[in-house]
Amino acid sequence: MTMCPLLALPREIRDMIWGLALQEAQLELPPLEGKAQDYDKALPITTTGKAFGDGLPALCRTSKQLFEESTPFFLSRIMVTCTSASEIEELLHFLEKIPNNEGFKAIHQLRLGGKDMFCRWQHRQGENKDFAALKRFPKLEDVLFDVRQCGHEELFLREGVWYCRYESDQPRLIEPTFEKLDLNGLFECTSLKAVIIVKTHHVGLVIHWDDFHDRMAPWIHKQFADKGLEVSVMKVA
Repeated sequence: MTMCPLLALPREIRDMIWGLALQEAQLELPPLEGKAQDYDKALPITTTGKAFGDGLPALCRTSKQLFEESTPFFLSRIMVTCTSASEIEELLHFLEKIPNNEGFKAIHQLRLGGKDMFCRWQHRQGENKDFAALKRFPKLEDVLFDVRQCGHEELFLREGVWYCRYESDQPRLIEPTFEKLDLNGLFECTSLKAVIIVKTHHVGLVIHWDDFHDRMAPWIHKQFADKGLEVSVMKVA
């Protein structure tokens, strides 16, 4: 069988070709809901982790060798979005198909969101799986927390610990529930350079956003600073 002339080139040359070929490539997917939001216009292309297999550029899907060699170049220039625990698991499974941890090394930007995000962060759930996943990306620089759709009433800080307040969905129960959030794993991501918090006033929820932003952003910054890490924390309306 005759080898493709392109694959006969030295790996260094092939890598240069993949980088140039994928510089303007986009995921072949429908637009995400909410793409018209102002903050999205300044962000790289995004997608959910589960969509990678079918949404990769054709070059990455040409053969097993091209998938393994070229996909990391593509992943390094997009922001991946995961809105549920299952999407995070599917993303990790996808990246494990790329040898030598190159898929994990390629992830530089990640957006976490979804209606159950704060539920996933509850202390009683055990290890925060969102943040455990972050630690698998050794070159992760930016993480964006999209709280636009989170199902909660209020976030508040008490004695150095963040809590989430929920209104009971049981008609007979008048008192709201308070759940402690586990955010400690975030501060173990030593490669981070920026944390971005996206918020909006969600119809039907009474959220104390001003207090949340005024206290959460500097609190996150301080946790990193206490570990000797300089991480920018930004708030986007």
